[in-house]
Amino acid sequence: MPVTNIWSDELTSMRVTRFLTTCVFALLVLQYLIPHADESVRVIPIVVFCFAAIVYFITAPQTKSASAVYSVLYSPVLAFIVIAGFLPIISSYTTWQRSTTYGILMVVVLVAARILVSGLGLLAILQSFHRGLAFTLPLVTILSFKQLITSLASGARYEPFGFHPNGIAEFAAVLVPLHIWFRPPGRAWSVFRWLSVPLCLIVIMATGSRSALAALTCGCLVVMAMRRLNHLGRGIRRCYLVFSLVLILALLIMVAFDSTVSTRISGYVWNKLELDSPQRGLNSGMSGRSKAFQSFSQTLSENITLFGNGYRSTDTDIGYAVDNGYLTITYELGLVPVCAVVGRHLFHLVRAIHLYLRRGATHRDLLPNYIGFLCTFLLVATVGRGLFSYGDPISVLAICFLIGTDFDFKTSAYVPTVAVIPSETLISTSQS
Repeated sequence: MPVTNIWSDELTSMRVTRFLTTCVFALLVLQYLIPHADESVRVIPIVVFCFAAIVYFITAPQTKSASAVYSVLYSPVLAFIVIAGFLPIISSYTTWQRSTTYGILMVVVLVAARILVSGLGLLAILQSFHRGLAFTLPLVTILSFKQLITSLASGARYEPFGFHPNGIAEFAAVLVPLHIWFRPPGRAWSVFRWLSVPLCLIVIMATGSRSALAALTCGCLVVMAMRRLNHLGRGIRRCYLVFSLVLILALLIMVAFDSTVSTRISGYVWNKLELDSPQRGLNSGMSGRSKAFQSFSQTLSENITLFGNGYRSTDTDIGYAVDNGYLTITYELGLVPVCAVVGRHLFHLVRAIHLYLRRGATHRDLLPNYIGFLCTFLLVATVGRGLFSYGDPISVLAICFLIGTDFDFKTSAYVPTVAVIPSETLISTSQS
């Protein structure tokens, strides 16, 4: 009996690559289960990410592999990799050699992301991100369920294992719009999706993260607006209407039996979000970082360069955390790379909105989620460091979108290279 080569089936190769990509996003979440893991553990998801690109390059048909390599050499992509990857490495080589390691790893991630985007398509990567977070986030909450309940009942912030409260809250905030938009077939998936959305909201409230609440609001509003703009909403869905009515009815019943319920709820939210805290309250700029931003801005003005001071140089040069992605990469990478990163994001955002408003049917799953994700991502980057990094699933997804081209947004779905014979040809052949 002849042995069948499974890689001869292009769809099998694509499924394996998508599975590995999903594992990457899952591992990027699960790595935080080890609170004090060294860098050898943190780099495992990136190794799997590069391995997924290698698997695709080896197993894909020759034309697809050649196309993936050519996409890396495509002039806008290659120019971006040189500006944001290689030039900061060369600029900082003599000052802090360890930044060279981080820079080379960033270049490798950019190349691997370009190969995967070229092969799988942006929609497939977005779906892998959705599945990776959809399974791992509930797992983390189950493993730390006692701490979650304690955080909800007290003023303590929910920070399980090695997670920062804002980090896990932002994972939950990004996941909610994807749950609302994607509707995988099957009753089990639908039940899981509707159980996961309240869980994400509970996690956000337990962490007391205002940035995650802003991200959630921004993402949901953009996704809903995109749906309505392209007339894909088909009115208010029955499940949304029933859920809203049940929620309003429950609140009315509670207020009817106890008139102080609304006061207690508002007081709980006020205290949980620490809006009157001297460190994180309204008077501190809502983040407690305003003084740190002012101090770092002064340091940045004295050390600003065209190609920066080196990847992760803020870890050694600055004695405090700089939780602002724009300021961080301006100091580390310089003016030219930060303009390339932000400019490319904004260019893709404008282009995606333009394509979506043309009402192309092939864009209905990718573009609304991309627009919502990017608006959320650029907003959260003002209080986080992940604007251009590879340490968490949101940042890696942003790199995949960042390295995409105009062609990737126009062809959002993967189409296998299988010859399709028109029915008219079959009829004429049979008649002859």
